[in-house]
Amino acid sequence: MKKLLLLFALLGVMMFQNITAQTVIASGDCGANGNNLTWELTDLGVLIINGSGEMADFAYGSPWYAYNNSISSLTIGNSVTSIGNYAFRNCGNLTSVTIPNSVTNIGERAFYSCFGIASLTIGSSVAYIGRDAFISGVSFLSITCLATIPPTLAPDALGGISDNAYLCVPVGTLTAYQNSSWNAYFNSYFPNIRECAVTGPTISGQVTSNNLPLAGVVISYAGGSTITATDGTYSLMVEENSSVTLTPSLSGYTFTPESINCGMVANDLTRH
Repeated sequence: MKKLLLLFALLGVMMFQNITAQTVIASGDCGANGNNLTWELTDLGVLIINGSGEMADFAYGSPWYAYNNSISSLTIGNSVTSIGNYAFRNCGNLTSVTIPNSVTNIGERAFYSCFGIASLTIGSSVAYIGRDAFISGVSFLSITCLATIPPTLAPDALGGISDNAYLCVPVGTLTAYQNSSWNAYFNSYFPNIRECAVTGPTISGQVTSNNLPLAGVVISYAGGSTITATDGTYSLMVEENSSVTLTPSLSGYTFTPESINCGMVANDLTRH
């Protein structure tokens, strides 16, 4: 039976076994250059975007559009640099979205009518958010933007915001946000804006199979997720002194144990 090793510094080596298969129900290419990005949708409703570079722009419907009602979770790889126009339009069952730090551009109507999103994290490299990118019929409750330079907002880019939404921006950047295109949202939509620390301990490690690196493994925790790179490594930042449980997943595999409890994380955990 194939055995997978998930390595964590200070946690030792934890062994996982392939018990039962998860099923990829649909897959394909979605990159601006064709197969530079790929997508997979599992029978658990997880849509995984992986690869390197820009995503294609779509005219009203993405390659996975026919499966929108089945998509309940979205993981975008750490080498994806843009979110295409209309990419996730009408993915109404998404409740939380994390844009990784590699992304610089979010296209127009990328998350249009994603009614269920309550929590949004925008990565540190995002520089532009397109028109109507996050318009929805149900309001966001929490937005965290990790960019120290406020991303430029096209008209109605954040049209799904509640009138009592919580906005967190990096320490020392509040004035910059107030003097940017974000200002149009402050008085009406962001009474709860504040600065907060957006750095914290990093958990990193490597996933291997038969002593070979294993790419494409989704490592999830309550605050987000990441994907192992081609060398099997991963890295994710967590809130200081938070309790973190990491859960690995890969199409075609079920892991045992299903997750690893890292406990209260106060300092970086680095792989051996």
